[in-house]
Amino acid sequence: SLSEDQVPEAFLVMLLLQFGTMIVDRAIYLRKTMFGKCVFQVVLVFGIHFWMFFILPGVTERRFNTNQVPQLWYFVKCLYFGLSAYQIKCGYPNRVLGNFLTKSYNFINLFLFQGFRMVPFLTEMRAVMDWIWTDTTLSLSSWICVEDIYANIFIMKCWRESEKKYPEPPGQKKKKIVKYGMGGVIIFALICIVWFPLLFMSLVKSVAGVTNQPLDVSIKISISGYESAMQFIVNYMPEDIVTAKIKSNASLLWSISPASREAMIEELSNSTRIYFDIHWSLLRNASIVKSAETSGKHTVCYEDAETRDQIVQMLRGERSEPVYVSFCRCTLLGPLDPQLSQWNPSNQ
Repeated sequence: SLSEDQVPEAFLVMLLLQFGTMIVDRAIYLRKTMFGKCVFQVVLVFGIHFWMFFILPGVTERRFNTNQVPQLWYFVKCLYFGLSAYQIKCGYPNRVLGNFLTKSYNFINLFLFQGFRMVPFLTEMRAVMDWIWTDTTLSLSSWICVEDIYANIFIMKCWRESEKKYPEPPGQKKKKIVKYGMGGVIIFALICIVWFPLLFMSLVKSVAGVTNQPLDVSIKISISGYESAMQFIVNYMPEDIVTAKIKSNASLLWSISPASREAMIEELSNSTRIYFDIHWSLLRNASIVKSAETSGKHTVCYEDAETRDQIVQMLRGERSEPVYVSFCRCTLLGPLDPQLSQWNPSNQ
């Protein structure tokens, strides 16, 4: 789907066929082949209806009367069929009519013509197709030069007509309000064109509602610098507010040696403080952020003698009930928030 950066095959085929029919229709118009236009019209009518009422519902698994986008597209094609039928009735013109936008010299035609020329590759494609299907002695480069000269002449005529309608005294410098108004708008528009894509992508991926949820979470807990006691790995759900449900069992066994375990019990029995080191790491989608993995460390100090004694009893195997200690809640962007949970390394 489009949300997964994939173009649906049915949508891609429809676009390619639509583009191909536009080129064929343009070629028939330039060659002025009325028989070819009739055949093309009949084939297109049957093909569009077969596609809209049989193929598309089977691909999308949606009926035509419940899909609004194909209905709108079908309405546009019906208008095209009506105009094509009227064109077949009236016939093709005997001479080259040129661009209909260049028939009048005013601001509306000028802006529309300039917008037509600003569409990427549209002017070049039209010029090449006209050169292919029009009888001429000019080379392709000469044909494009003639098209460019014709366009520049039309633009100059539009400006001359505007000067006649809105005359200005010659030899006077432009006012500041005109220079800063028109020039400032143009400069601002150019700056937006240059920097808008970068700003847009940055805002969309940070504050515009596109959340980048963690794809993988791992947590490691160690006591007073000894071997890590617990490790957890779990997947995040793709929601705006994510709750990581840590598994009750660690993914790895506690690989502490018996000597280190006895030394740990001895140190905990004689100390007044217990330090828990919680190492956490978050893995996010690498296509959205530069740094896909984020890691950190959080140290918690406990001075409660009861909690210390319960942990010592659990390490000696004298206690099976869980011990309640604090752990850290890892949010998407904010700081760690200590919460209450269970800790039971005797099950590992």
